[in-house]
Amino acid sequence: MPKNLTTRQVENSRCPEGKNAIKLRDQNGLFLRVTPHAKVWYVRLRTGGRDTAHRIGDYPETDLREARRLAAIKQGETPEEKAQPEENGQTFGAALDRYLTTHRSEWRDATRTRQAWLAERLAPLRAKKLRELDAAAVVDFLKEIASEGQRETAHRLRSLIANVYDDAIILRECAENPAARIVRHLPKRNANRFAAVTDRREFGRLLVACDGYTERVAARGLVSFALRMLALLPVRKHELLNMRWSQIDLEHPDGALWSIPDENVKTKVALTVPLSKQAVSILREVEIYGDVENGGLVFEGSAGSGEPLSENAIRAALVALGYSGKHTAHGFRSSFSTLAHEKGWRSDLIELAEGRKVGGAKSRYLRSTLLNERRILLQQWADYCDELKAEARAESAPVSKRGVAGQAAAA
Repeated sequence: MPKNLTTRQVENSRCPEGKNAIKLRDQNGLFLRVTPHAKVWYVRLRTGGRDTAHRIGDYPETDLREARRLAAIKQGETPEEKAQPEENGQTFGAALDRYLTTHRSEWRDATRTRQAWLAERLAPLRAKKLRELDAAAVVDFLKEIASEGQRETAHRLRSLIANVYDDAIILRECAENPAARIVRHLPKRNANRFAAVTDRREFGRLLVACDGYTERVAARGLVSFALRMLALLPVRKHELLNMRWSQIDLEHPDGALWSIPDENVKTKVALTVPLSKQAVSILREVEIYGDVENGGLVFEGSAGSGEPLSENAIRAALVALGYSGKHTAHGFRSSFSTLAHEKGWRSDLIELAEGRKVGGAKSRYLRSTLLNERRILLQQWADYCDELKAEARAESAPVSKRGVAGQAAAA
């Protein structure tokens, strides 16, 4: 039988390198989940014939003594007690803000940005009291969003609402979670969440469209630059949007480099990305907009905000270009992979260029030793993109020429 935790054990607990999380068990179903970035208290309860873990607080804000007290409260609740939560006027908006503040330290920068954007979409619900929102109201709200072609966003919003209510229930601000069991009442997620253009001719037309995209002056042209960089660098969109000038070395003797720290990489392994001449050219254009000297964000949402461009800005741009349901920001990775394989380029280099894992220590080895090979690959890709754009422009030009020739012959 496991021994109870001590204050010192909790304080000194660390997640071993190479692991995502560990659990340290205490009494009454209480346990501490330790990740590389956070320590969170949970209590295990048996409800409806199955065990479920309920979050009750973060360490050190919630210490061992307080965690045990909250766990005992949860374990001692009866159905009657759950039906009679403390009377208070807590609004959903206040609970949402508290949730974002409480859990912010656990998330990567990209997750914080995504959660903040999702929270903005919940503005119509902010003034509602927690007890006023029922499952039917939440379903109606989410269905309206899904009807706009944003099914994935609707499902992500449901998860956020459910998490906010989980915290509120622990604090006795409400008794039920209206978003907990409504997934089957929402339109199904898109079969292809990451739609992508993989035909070489159509991809060339997409590249031309991205080059010509213009947005509101307030955005300072950065959305267009971000689109062009996503086409050239097969990284994940959150990695690109969180790019900082401090991570870029444009004067490296072997060629420009972008060093992505492990906390910004999905695989949690730092990645060095060689920059093609075309990518460097774009960064030279973007320099005038950013805080280069202090290593600030390359794609800052608004001057001095310290927050990156939102993923929604990229999505909105692709929609404006006519690619709704046809291509996404993530789709640039699929385009690269498909077209690069069609060219017969090495699969291992393609996967490494995308920042994918290729197997334990081997991954770290390849990422360092194949840097020059990946540099050649990404330069070939950038040159190929230029070829596809030239073909797309030439494809549209003869149409007008034939028209002129036809008119002359008719005359």
